[in-house]
Amino acid sequence: SSGRYEDIYFVNEKIGWAVHHGTIIKTSDGGDSWQVQFNDESLSGIFRSVAFADSLRGWAGTLGGELLQTNDGGSSWARLDTMITPKPEGVCDLSVVSNSAVFGSGRWSGPTNFLISTDAGASWENKSLAAYASLLIGCKFLTPSSGFVVGSSALANEGGVVLHTSDGGATWEVRHKTM
Repeated sequence: SSGRYEDIYFVNEKIGWAVHHGTIIKTSDGGDSWQVQFNDESLSGIFRSVAFADSLRGWAGTLGGELLQTNDGGSSWARLDTMITPKPEGVCDLSVVSNSAVFGSGRWSGPTNFLISTDAGASWENKSLAAYASLLIGCKFLTPSSGFVVGSSALANEGGVVLHTSDGGATWEVRHKTM
């Protein structure tokens, strides 16, 4: 296909998924072959992120704020973003830490969505990190409590920013910023 793949996630050396525009593809043989699992070019944004807790349960997010979940390894996908208030405007990155803790961040052009699920995606909280950043493009959680998000500072004269939380996203501190 034309363009580029935006994200890839493997749960083991054989099983993985990649996202591109409105398409999710899966490999079960370590990348030797790929099958389309989901294709919907009518989404308001292209897929930007994909992550899985195990070989069955995973999530994919778009630049338009759609968030999809599968519980059957990608054979079917359901929209979750319609139940999130406020609805995210973009999901640029996802970080799965455990069977129950999933985090997301976005969007590359703002605003600063920060998504939290502590019940395996059954419910989600969307927080604004606008006090710290004007846009977010990545997140990585090491435990359900400790994690990082990266993007651009909320102050126009500053550049990139790295934020850290030690309480699951309730509070944040600036760990690094560029001038």
